[in-house]
Amino acid sequence: MNKRNTLVYKGGINGKPVCRIMYLIAKGSYTEVTFSNSKKLLLSKELSQVEKIIDNADLLRIHKKFLINKIYIVMELKEKRKMEIILLNGKIFPVADRRRGELRKEIKNNNLFHLTQEQIKEVRELNSTHTKF
Repeated sequence: MNKRNTLVYKGGINGKPVCRIMYLIAKGSYTEVTFSNSKKLLLSKELSQVEKIIDNADLLRIHKKFLINKIYIVMELKEKRKMEIILLNGKIFPVADRRRGELRKEIKNNNLFHLTQEQIKEVRELNSTHTKF
């Protein structure tokens, strides 16, 4: 995981545009960035700072610890009062209670899920092998 010579700017990190960022995770005073090619980068900035600098509508704050790129959301899981989302790589993220309404609105307004039934089945199979955050 690289954390040297990092440049965070409006619209991206280290020359990579937001569309290449899959998700960001708060790690105390640091932020771990995971890109679509599975490479990771550790930033010496808090998640809230990174979020303000990048300032992109594709990045959704779903939890105090998670900022995800909506283009990688493949489906949502709802169970009683609990909501989770699944990204293209099969990772499952919890959605904070106070963020649910905002996320549902985003899903509805932007028609985020474009999966066939076969793709949904593949994602569910992938989930059985991945751990939750």
